Amino acid sequence: MTAGIAIALLGAGEGLSGDYDAGAERLATLLRTAGASGGSVAVPQALIQLATLTFGCGDVAGARELILPLVAESRALGLMAYLPWTLCIVGSCELALGRLAEARIALEEARAVATTFGNPWTSALAIHRLGDVTAQEGDTGAAEDLYHEALASRHKCGFSPDIAESLDALASIAARQESSLEAARLYAAAGTLRRSLGLVRFPVAQREYEEQISQIRRHGGDAACDAACAEGAALTVDDAVAYASRARGARKRPSVGWDSLTPTEQRVVTLAAAGLTNPQIGEKLFVSRGTVKVHLAHIFTKLGVSTRSELAAEATRRRRNEGAPRD
Repeated sequence: MTAGIAIALLGAGEGLSGDYDAGAERLATLLRTAGASGGSVAVPQALIQLATLTFGCGDVAGARELILPLVAESRALGLMAYLPWTLCIVGSCELALGRLAEARIALEEARAVATTFGNPWTSALAIHRLGDVTAQEGDTGAAEDLYHEALASRHKCGFSPDIAESLDALASIAARQESSLEAARLYAAAGTLRRSLGLVRFPVAQREYEEQISQIRRHGGDAACDAACAEGAALTVDDAVAYASRARGARKRPSVGWDSLTPTEQRVVTLAAAGLTNPQIGEKLFVSRGTVKVHLAHIFTKLGVSTRSELAAEATRRRRNEGAPRD
């Protein structure tokens, strides 16, 4: 029994350090032999680690197939140490498959179970994954709140590998909001932490990182980004977490997307989506119809739409996403 658990953790360690094939083979071998050798107690751990590795290497369907039976077994047997963990993997799979509603349901349950049974590691994991869903829904601000909530818990508890994941997520948010140098510092700080632990990003996460870094360099310039990366790489874990919090408050409004809209522009969107004409919107806001026209032109540019019907459709989609339960 003890050997089985040790083997499962060895496989996990190999995967996290970049030896993906060796980790997968060790875990698959354990699953084939655990029952015969009396190590069945290690099966849930091995399944979770293999599903995590499988997902991280890009096989979403394979990871989902591995983990769903364990979700059902965890419910049936009351394995509360494993249920929220497995639900987090399911949520990530559903998100990768574009099923955002299903992903949110799984992750909200994961957070509730983890919180009820006092497991801060899986609770923070669920909160972080909910941030992933919320970011995919387009609500960057709410996603950032969730990432910061998860980071605070991870930092307090000393969950170092997960702190690196949180810094990556916040770097991605900063990049979306056109704070390129902030993003470069956070990515570099996460890289320093990973190297100190002997860890690497899974291939899927590495590809996303490389795409983001390319965009950051195009936006911020190579020289400035190199300097920012050097600054981020020199940060301690405590300093990196503190910087992430400070930078959030100092960040400027982005130039495109919903987060770029001013409060007045947001009000114009609401009224236009409700079918009001420019003169009617002007009456509501106590401005001229010409001013409304200017606001709409700015809104169209920021949101990448060209007609009022497209704006109304985007506003409806946004409102539907914001109406999803998050607490």
